[in-house]
Amino acid sequence: DIMVAFLGLFRQVVEQGSLPEVRAFLESLDRDLAHLLSGHPLHEPLFQLMCHPVPNTVKAALDAALSALTRFRDQAPRLLDRLMQCAAILPNAPLVPGVPRLDLITQINEIEARKEEYPETIAFIKLLNSMVAAARDAGSTAAGSRGPGTAAAAAGAVPGASVGTALSGGVGEGGLELVHFTTFVVQHVLAHLWQRGYKNPSQKWEVAAVAFQHLELMLDLVSRISVPPGDVSSRQPPGYMILHDILGGGPSMQALLHILLPGHEDLSAVRNHTEQLVPREAAVVAALRVLIAVLRLDMQFLAALQRVSGQERYLPLDSQLRPPKRLSVLLEYICYQDSADVQVEAIRITQELVQRLPNVVEILQQPNFDLSSCVNIRRGYAD
Repeated sequence: DIMVAFLGLFRQVVEQGSLPEVRAFLESLDRDLAHLLSGHPLHEPLFQLMCHPVPNTVKAALDAALSALTRFRDQAPRLLDRLMQCAAILPNAPLVPGVPRLDLITQINEIEARKEEYPETIAFIKLLNSMVAAARDAGSTAAGSRGPGTAAAAAGAVPGASVGTALSGGVGEGGLELVHFTTFVVQHVLAHLWQRGYKNPSQKWEVAAVAFQHLELMLDLVSRISVPPGDVSSRQPPGYMILHDILGGGPSMQALLHILLPGHEDLSAVRNHTEQLVPREAAVVAALRVLIAVLRLDMQFLAALQRVSGQERYLPLDSQLRPPKRLSVLLEYICYQDSADVQVEAIRITQELVQRLPNVVEILQQPNFDLSSCVNIRRGYAD
């Protein structure tokens, strides 16, 4: 408890202080502890403690403290590199002598699943996301300072806001070095999302939210590169792996539907239970953002994939969302008036789907389908 309280105080100081004051504080702390750190940076003891068998609450507090340090964008690449070194799901990363590896798979499948509590998984994915986002932004800033890239996108690439063939600052070719983390999120977190027990039911939604935020982040990274996608069995950036998984109806798609298909009325039913409502809203928002990101990439991805493989492997996402029941549930999130974030994402996904399905009204008015959906959607936009 003392360690958790200390790490929480450290995190608050780093997050809430002014940048110049916090930087000066950290540099002073680094000098004062230099004789104890043996030349290592201040964050090294936090990483080493993360890899030791300490309680999950302590590990979660460590992750949160390290995440706060990503506020300094210039430090993010170094922090991300160190995180990749200490995670056991990255098999070929260099080892730091005498420092054990953090086994994330054992952590979630045995330790946390047995307790039906997942603080470390939630905190770790949050940490990973914050480090990747900070390293991405640092790379984008560096690329911008060098001027726009001159190389055209490679043939068959999924077009996006390309900043060259790679982002500097710890996030390489579309995040290729992060593929093991994304595999962990998809195969060990999302694939068992609705099968695990949860002592606190709201944790399922917390886990879903941070996992979906990771998917969206990886999709953003892959939109910035000029490398064509490969077959599902080939080594490729995690964003392409996610597109394969979602368009192929894999665990990511199943988890997205599991969170979204209960609909806005399911959210409204728990509006008086803040402990459940906030994480549910966050999960719905994150899920909608993933679908929006896929809708902006899938057509180019499928076209490029067909050029590579010579066959049509998947249907576009709009075809998978076209069944009236699925479509109406997504569009009706505009009716949820307790969260502006949910309504904003409902508008954004409606815009994407209407562009792809101009006959959306006719789809929702098919025989044997409840026509009240159209009425609800119109009322949602009118309100």
